[in-house]
Amino acid sequence: STFVKIADEDIFNNALSASAVKASYESNANTNVYTDAEKTKVGHISITQAVDLDAVESEMASTTSTANSALSTANSANTAAANAQSTANGAVSDAATAQSSANAAQTTANGAISDAASAQNTADSAITAAAAAQSTADRKADEFTHATQEFSGLTGPSNNPIALTLEHPLASGFTPQVFFNGLAVQSISYSPGVPEISIVVPYATEVSDVILVTYHWR
Repeated sequence: STFVKIADEDIFNNALSASAVKASYESNANTNVYTDAEKTKVGHISITQAVDLDAVESEMASTTSTANSALSTANSANTAAANAQSTANGAVSDAATAQSSANAAQTTANGAISDAASAQNTADSAITAAAAAQSTADRKADEFTHATQEFSGLTGPSNNPIALTLEHPLASGFTPQVFFNGLAVQSISYSPGVPEISIVVPYATEVSDVILVTYHWR
């Protein structure tokens, strides 16, 4: 029999290496490399039934929209809360200022009340003192009376005592004053409680001379 060698098996085996087959396969259109890392990622997906990824994507988009709307609402609420807090803080500050002003006014009012009370006490003391003084004056007015008595038609030699009898007895504690024709007499003798006094002048007393006696009596 005659054999014709149509191929060399060793050459064929050498040409079909793993890398050559991979490269030849991936050179086809719509053929891509599927790596071990990508296989690991796909392995993390656990699905027990058919899943419509378009529906999942639509639901995710709707959920995202709802979440974004909720976030916007939350942000608006947070802004409103911040504004409300700022307003409240301003109100608290104004209230504190008003309280401080009120406290200062109360302190001033208390001081005024204290001053008024002190002034009232002073006035009351003055009234009491005035009443006491008035009472003393009234009492003293009741205790003595001031009188003036005139004598004339008397005669006598100079430097001799001239006796005078008053209408009322002399009050103790007072010194009578005697004027002879308007001149003050220096020599006067008297005793409290009796109406008689005696004077001595350095000139003769005549009928026309006027003797004036000022005294106090009770």
